[in-house]
Amino acid sequence: MVIKVTNLPSMLCILNKSVLLFLILLLLPSRLWAAMEFQVSQQLLDRQPIVLNGTWLFHWNALLPPVDVVDPAIPWQTVTVPGIWNDVVSDKDPMNHGIATYATRLNFEGALTESMVVRLIRISEAFHFYLVSEDGHKVIDLFEGGKVSADPRHNVVAPDYLSFALPPVQGRYWLVLQVSKFNFYKGGIRTAVTIDLRQRYNRYRMLVVLLHGIAIGALLYMALNHLQIYLNRRQNTSSLLIAVACLFVAFRCFVGFGYFEQMFSWTSNAIAIWRFRLELTTIAIPASIWLHFYQYLFRQVFPQRLLQCSWTGSLVLTLSIFLTPADWLAYLILPAEEVWLVLNMLVILYLLVRASIQRFTGARLSLAIFILLVVGAVNDLLLSLDPGYVFYVTEYILLVYAMLLFLLVHSQLLAKQFANSVSNEIRLLNDNQKLVRQREQAEQAAVIDHLTGVLNRKGLEQKLEQAWRRCTDDHEMISVLLIDADHFKKLNDQYGHLIGDQALMHLAKVIPITKLRTHDFMGRWGGEEFMVVLPGADIDIAAGIAEAIRASVEHRAFGNSDLSIHLTVSIGVASTQPGMHKTALKQLIQRADEALYAAKSGGRNRVEADLATTTMPSLAPLEQNV
Repeated sequence: MVIKVTNLPSMLCILNKSVLLFLILLLLPSRLWAAMEFQVSQQLLDRQPIVLNGTWLFHWNALLPPVDVVDPAIPWQTVTVPGIWNDVVSDKDPMNHGIATYATRLNFEGALTESMVVRLIRISEAFHFYLVSEDGHKVIDLFEGGKVSADPRHNVVAPDYLSFALPPVQGRYWLVLQVSKFNFYKGGIRTAVTIDLRQRYNRYRMLVVLLHGIAIGALLYMALNHLQIYLNRRQNTSSLLIAVACLFVAFRCFVGFGYFEQMFSWTSNAIAIWRFRLELTTIAIPASIWLHFYQYLFRQVFPQRLLQCSWTGSLVLTLSIFLTPADWLAYLILPAEEVWLVLNMLVILYLLVRASIQRFTGARLSLAIFILLVVGAVNDLLLSLDPGYVFYVTEYILLVYAMLLFLLVHSQLLAKQFANSVSNEIRLLNDNQKLVRQREQAEQAAVIDHLTGVLNRKGLEQKLEQAWRRCTDDHEMISVLLIDADHFKKLNDQYGHLIGDQALMHLAKVIPITKLRTHDFMGRWGGEEFMVVLPGADIDIAAGIAEAIRASVEHRAFGNSDLSIHLTVSIGVASTQPGMHKTALKQLIQRADEALYAAKSGGRNRVEADLATTTMPSLAPLEQNV
């Protein structure tokens, strides 16, 4: 086959132009073809926010004037946003402190009828946004977060969670960002930069603040509730652990969501550094709290040595947070705490699996909830390691609500254990009260005369000794009546022992209702003898009471319709006298016994007072029918 070439010069010309165009493209600055261009239009914004993630231009170690973005002589390189410049900067400084300029291209299509905002979460550390027209003739100063400066002394860290207005422009513009970092964060655009409609953004912020408020409020309520339980039951340390865990998580939310810095009307590096230190404290300590809590629930599978090691490591790390220079916090302490957190979680997972295999109550539910917590913690960990990781609703939200669910479920487990504990304590308390009643009944039976129902000799002696000590200490008088049934042996022989028992019960019934005062008491001294003790009564009062008892017994019959029996008694009265408070109790009883003997010798049915201070004659002769 023969090919006939008719226009060879024109073909060579086209080929030369193509090669030339290719060489020109190769020689042009990389920013002309490597940088992304983001379309911004009302139609796109109506559907969803525009996220400026992707390839941006990057220039290290210079805060370029905004107009220099169109200068083809500027050597740009490309970076991925979100990201940190530590991955692309080769510098002798291990912290990669320094300054940089970012740029990306925006194409505003058509008229924008609604106001727009640019929202961002975190850019390290200070930043300044500009809009520059494509030809470089128009520069719009948008917003400065913190204080951008190439001098570390003047650099001020910007707070997180900021937004600013984006003016309504048309055409192609460069979005230029100057960044300076000299303190502790890893530098760069660490989270997404998003363009949104102001109205939708306001609704979004309200929703986020509401979710944060619900989470923090629920955590504080749970903390106070469990703290109250602990104060009521100091031995229940699990409630204290849950309360402290709730406070740590609530504090992490408050600090991590940027509310700590919003408390101050000014920004400073000291506030930012302290915020970062406080945020770091919420990583290590909760890991040990979780381990301690599970050790309380399933102590059979949790070695005590593991708990001691965990607390030691957490306290050392926490102390290091406040002793380490700010430069090293993100490069040394944060990775160490993340490793420590992972180690504690692995230990807890292993022990929870063991508890589940051994079928401990609540172990499987604890394992399932803890796995959810692990997912939230891993999400947070991946976010800190890879700024491009985007599997989260809002920063920390997944972790926070995983923690909240974790604490809620375990609060229910604790509540169940607490209820069981209270039920057991109530049962033990009831058993104890039953034993106390039984003991009191036994003690009472030991001092009560089973026939008459009054104090027996033992109970009477105990109570008499107490009354004696009280009256002696108060310098009061005390009197004793010894009462003996007249002709009791004859009564037993004539009518039998059943009638004799009735006679004793009759005396035990009549004596207390005869002129005795509320603090007086009586008992069976032995056989047919009874004793009445009269604290605070002198010999005259005691003799009067004794006579009333004698007369009452004499005029009250006992028995039944076929047999009516009148009984008489002889009474001996003894009392302490002024100046005799130190007299031994046995001597007082002996004098009452001597007075009783005198009453018996004097004809019975009479009252005889000791020392012949008062002698009460009988009011009636002894009846012959006993």
